Amino acid sequence: MNNKKIVAGLLALTFAFGGAALPNTVVNSNAVISASAAEKEVLTYGDFKYTLLEDGTAEIRSYEGKNTKVEIPAEVDGVAVTSIGYAAFHYNTSIVSVSMPDSITTMDREVFAHCSNLVEVKLSANLTDIGSSSFVYRNPSLVIKCYNGSKAEKYALANGINIKVIDAKDKTEYPVLNATQTNSVYRQIRLNWTAVEGAEQYGVAVYLAGKWRIQTQSIPANVTSYTTPKNLRPATTNKVVIVAKVNGKWDTRNLEDRSFSIYTYFYKTTGTLNNK
Repeated sequence: MNNKKIVAGLLALTFAFGGAALPNTVVNSNAVISASAAEKEVLTYGDFKYTLLEDGTAEIRSYEGKNTKVEIPAEVDGVAVTSIGYAAFHYNTSIVSVSMPDSITTMDREVFAHCSNLVEVKLSANLTDIGSSSFVYRNPSLVIKCYNGSKAEKYALANGINIKVIDAKDKTEYPVLNATQTNSVYRQIRLNWTAVEGAEQYGVAVYLAGKWRIQTQSIPANVTSYTTPKNLRPATTNKVVIVAKVNGKWDTRNLEDRSFSIYTYFYKTTGTLNNK
């Protein structure tokens, strides 16, 4: 009985004083709660919700507005925006175009997932990370406006998304891809490129079985586009290069560096949206 009374007394003391800290250990529960709350705090800037990142920059968490054309700010409340958070625009069926500032370096997953009416997105020139399924179930007419050689351009081509290169010059040393357009009805892809000074003809080659195979070499000098044959094999990645004939010779310098990989993805003609 005495033992039970002693144990009960000790328990009462423990509950009354909240327990004792371990030797040489400082416990500050208020500080822990405050830090946790600060990490999860969602702030508002106009129609945007955002959070502060550990490096002092901001991440856009969501868009709450009703505009069809959206311009993501480069700064919110004086803080640079460097990231777009997980699913920030997903299931937004109102937006038709989005412009992203070049301050942004990271896009999390599914940012524009299920945006069925989104047909144009201008991506940052400084993007280094693009999360998976960023454009899952997209509109088949979607065009990504990007910079030549950028992460955004490579991402779009690798995922079968149409592109338009923002900084394409009128004339270049080599033909440079500046736009693509997919025709899912006939399973074709149209390539557009920059003109080359003094070009007499253009040609297109595909890398197959370890060798460059010519698809066409009779494109006139005044034509800077090529439409592939019909019924391309879907869900394949092809390495392609565009070349020019100058002074009677085909310019085949630096083919590897000049080539690009393009993914053939065609949405179903029943109207099902692209789901890659």
